[in-house]
Amino acid sequence: DVLSLYDLVNNAVANNIPITDVFYTMISSDGNYTIRFTGNVSTINTNFNKDELNKTYMKYRSEYPVTAEAFLNFLKSEMMASGVSLYKMNSDGTVTEKKINANGNLYDVPCE
Repeated sequence: DVLSLYDLVNNAVANNIPITDVFYTMISSDGNYTIRFTGNVSTINTNFNKDELNKTYMKYRSEYPVTAEAFLNFLKSEMMASGVSLYKMNSDGTVTEKKINANGNLYDVPCE
């Protein structure tokens, strides 16, 4: 999903589209999430083996009880991804940004 977001961001830059207009929405059994890129485009690295990334991500899924926590820790540790924000669309219509602290613990920031 992040590699797809990176492709969208790179395409936006190539076509003079503001990256603030780029997002990627995922529908999962844990809910609906949107990821946005808010970082520096020059830091994007897409040089990954997708099969290896998927295997590694599945290890994170087994280590962390919450999918968002696994995803964010995976991004930070394995992809060295900075500038990727994760948002959950809640069933009551509100949106919450999901973040991890320095210890890798998940916390929520309500969006206004």
